[in-house]
Amino acid sequence: MGCGSSLNIRRILKTRPPLPSDLSPEVRDLISRLLVKDPRQWLGRGPRDALEIKDHVFFKDSPFFQKYELNLRDNILGDGSFSVCRECVQKSSGQQHFPVEIVSRRLDCQQEINLLWACQGHSNIVNNLHEVFHDEAHTYIVMQLLGGGELAASEDQETREVHRGSPRASVVVRNLVSAVHYVHRKSISVHGDLKPDRGEKGWC
Repeated sequence: MGCGSSLNIRRILKTRPPLPSDLSPEVRDLISRLLVKDPRQWLGRGPRDALEIKDHVFFKDSPFFQKYELNLRDNILGDGSFSVCRECVQKSSGQQHFPVEIVSRRLDCQQEINLLWACQGHSNIVNNLHEVFHDEAHTYIVMQLLGGGELAASEDQETREVHRGSPRASVVVRNLVSAVHYVHRKSISVHGDLKPDRGEKGWC
């Protein structure tokens, strides 16, 4: 390890991380407690584990966390440069599960939300968008949980018939074209890579 690396490590250990001045006291406190130099003092490293983080005042004030609880035990459902998708549970029922896309407020996702709302109302388009929340750090897009899997990945007899070009295949294509026509009438453009991998088994 060179002298420069050692100097950088000492600087990291001794310097408090700079935080944007426009953050609320709750956000500043949460970030600061997660960036404590001593790992033994990190928020969430105590006997209550992740519950220490979930009980922080920032999450108490978030409208999303007032209604839903994140499933932090299972793997994420997906991620991107500015977002992550996880499963959440509705607190009032304790049973209804939803995927939620958690998007950094650094990214303006209002167009995506508007498109999801605009595509509702067709029998072959899943009513995917459930509700949307905002807090100081993130936008939470709560969606319908689709458990059927990808159409192309399914191994049941119905899907094998689609692949062989049976009459079932014509139903799939007809429903796909109907859905595309519906969104085009709303002046919404869709990408040109339409194939079974993009669809859910229960959509047609």
